[in-house]
Amino acid sequence: MISFELDKEDGKLEIHGNNEGLKYLANILSSMAEKQSADKVNLMIVDWGGNLSSELQCTSNELIKHVEIFLWPNQ
Repeated sequence: MISFELDKEDGKLEIHGNNEGLKYLANILSSMAEKQSADKVNLMIVDWGGNLSSELQCTSNELIKHVEIFLWPNQ
């Protein structure tokens, strides 16, 4: 399980995950970090065909349904 949630009150992004979810995210980031050209990964909630949780972990937050991670390699 992994979810991205916005805490509007504090203006912060929260990442909630279990061991498997955090390993999934770490693998994505690690794989991207090895690339030599610009790249992008889209993470979406399960309801949209992705792997992110569709359930809020903190009920006062807003669920982020789509996360884009961009790689801008060193020039």
